[in-house]
Amino acid sequence: MNWDSWAGSRPQNWTGNPGLGPWGWTRTPKLNQDSWSGLGPHNWTGNPKANWDPKTELGLHLGAGLTPLPELQRPHVPCGCPRVSPVSVPTSPVGVPMSPFGVSHISPQVSPCPPSGCPHIPPQGVPMFPVVSPGQVQSRECIEEVIKFAYDEKLFLMADEVYQDNIYDKDSAFHSFKKVLMEMGPPYSETVELASFHSISKGYHGECGLRSGYVEVVNLNPEVKAELSKLVSVRLCPPVPGQVVLDTIMDPPKPGDPSYERFQAEKEAVLSSLAEKARLTQEMFNRTPGIHCNPVQGAMYSFPRIDLPPRALAAAKERKQTPDMFFCMRLLEETGICVVPGSGFGQKEGTFHFRMTILPPTEKLKILLEKLSSFYTKFVQEFS
Repeated sequence: MNWDSWAGSRPQNWTGNPGLGPWGWTRTPKLNQDSWSGLGPHNWTGNPKANWDPKTELGLHLGAGLTPLPELQRPHVPCGCPRVSPVSVPTSPVGVPMSPFGVSHISPQVSPCPPSGCPHIPPQGVPMFPVVSPGQVQSRECIEEVIKFAYDEKLFLMADEVYQDNIYDKDSAFHSFKKVLMEMGPPYSETVELASFHSISKGYHGECGLRSGYVEVVNLNPEVKAELSKLVSVRLCPPVPGQVVLDTIMDPPKPGDPSYERFQAEKEAVLSSLAEKARLTQEMFNRTPGIHCNPVQGAMYSFPRIDLPPRALAAAKERKQTPDMFFCMRLLEETGICVVPGSGFGQKEGTFHFRMTILPPTEKLKILLEKLSSFYTKFVQEFS
């Protein structure tokens, strides 16, 4: 990288607080992997991520909103904000959301009655629709259904599209909310307000430590956009090295470029490895009686459902833990394997899950899955 050719910035220097953005990049960026480019500099802002999260800022000021489950529940983000209501969605037999989204299930939840303890404000947003969460890919039909619902109810859409490269299922594909919105045409394409998010932390690059990403807004009210710009202007600028990486990710090497062949080979190796580990995880979990795992269509996690015997539920209650937390803590203490209990995701009542990454190297992942399956069998026998 020749820093002198990159908009005059060096890693130790400041940029504008929103980041350099497409107007300062050395190449024209492609903001989504389905070939939909940005609308221009006034619709884009960089996101330092280490200092603030635009999903949080937007969500906290929506007045009230809806977010689909299961979704990681954290108290400092909109899905944990008292003004943002979790929304149950149709589930498959193993308790994980599958397409279509099922707007009929959430329409009754859009009412003038806000969550308890909030002012009398109806929901105004549908924040954070992860394209793959947890491990499932939304179909185009699903996205169209959500957009129509947002149009009918005058809701603001926030699409978290950080896993757009991580699609492993041959029958699934990434469709950005922006692409679908524009192809649906008027009145949707001219009126539905949308914010799309992407990051360098996921995908095939996985540069988590560099902390950079962006939000692109579509059809945003000019007054609201001005307030968003004001909010960004009082924050520190995104780290310059992260902006450089974001530049290369949004506009990777092209055929004829010196690094193109090597780039393609490395990218394919990463994604092929993840796809193989997704398949391996599903197969090995489903071999174990009592563990049920949907196909891992995308992202970097599996979200298997586990059957737990009544005595295990009673033991968890004695310890004032949720059953899946009890299982996960025992798993950690006895095997050293760390997974996240499904109760932290707003799982369907009466079901128990855990979320596990598929990132370890393949051989280590095989050992991990074997140890986890053996522990589960032993755990069930202990409490049967």
